[in-house]
Amino acid sequence: MYADPKGGHYSKPNGRALVKAANLGQLEGYDPEGRLLSPGLKVFHVTDFDYRTTVYTFVDALKEIKEWSNQNPNHVPITVLVEVKEGAGRIGMTPAVRFDSSQFDQIDREIRDVFQPRQLITPDSIRGDFETLREAVLQRGWPELGQVRGKVLFALDNGAPVRDQYLKGHDSLRGRVLFVSVDANHPAAAFMKINNPVADQEKIRQAVKAGFIVRTRADSPTRHARENDVRQRELAFASGAQFISTDYPEADVRFSTYEARLPNDLVARTNPVSGDQSAKTIDYAGVMGWQSLGPKDGGDVWENPFDWGEVDWVDGELHLRSDKNFMVASRKSYDDFVLELSLIHI
Repeated sequence: MYADPKGGHYSKPNGRALVKAANLGQLEGYDPEGRLLSPGLKVFHVTDFDYRTTVYTFVDALKEIKEWSNQNPNHVPITVLVEVKEGAGRIGMTPAVRFDSSQFDQIDREIRDVFQPRQLITPDSIRGDFETLREAVLQRGWPELGQVRGKVLFALDNGAPVRDQYLKGHDSLRGRVLFVSVDANHPAAAFMKINNPVADQEKIRQAVKAGFIVRTRADSPTRHARENDVRQRELAFASGAQFISTDYPEADVRFSTYEARLPNDLVARTNPVSGDQSAKTIDYAGVMGWQSLGPKDGGDVWENPFDWGEVDWVDGELHLRSDKNFMVASRKSYDDFVLELSLIHI
């Protein structure tokens, strides 16, 4: 994420100018609504050359998350990692605006402008009456799942010195929105980034047992997918880390069949380290998310009860054809679903 307090700082990527100057072909449209011209935090990977993005501003990204959360109010907590980008970059590239105290305040302000307090898990809400965030986590613990469904937690991806700048003047993250990854003895300790579950398996497990929230990684960019190497993924699943990041929620078949998904496509489960393994029934309502009722996930649950009519699955759509009244029936029952229909009479 990039600071742009005046607006327009990143609106003309140098890479586009170089392509035009070299007559390398027609360029696709960029920022057609002029979102980069407005002041505020911007979202893309690298200035000038890797600038394509699904959302141009942090606020736009936040609104998408909020809209989905509002439509799925029973979801498990969502963790959003915020990575601050700054510095001069390479020669010929647009220098990134450095983050100062006002820009860190802007991060918090934009989040609070989009989300209501009840929709956020913040350091203050976890600390409560305790002196430090660390004391609250170790002595009282985090809220139970039922208390935080439908909420979003934001955490800073950066370590020092960016992390320390964000902490400055906010002892134990008082008044801040983002959690930060610090040493277990730090007053602001609650959330930790421990990205290597292979080398740091025991460190993750001990942190989880102590009561900290841990984020780890199932894979590093492209290598595990290219080699179809699942060792790190399996150790991440076994580590007890509450949040596991992946670049491959679905396989990239150009590389291999590698993907990082929990069994049965769950997005949450009983923690293998700190959870109650004796629990036989768990309320997974809202945890699994939407499940396709097509043949991939729904199997052969659909049947034609008539002697007439034709049924086919085409690109994830159920196509019915008949010259008289006709329907299909499911062998399963559903109480929460979305049905979209297009009727064509020929």
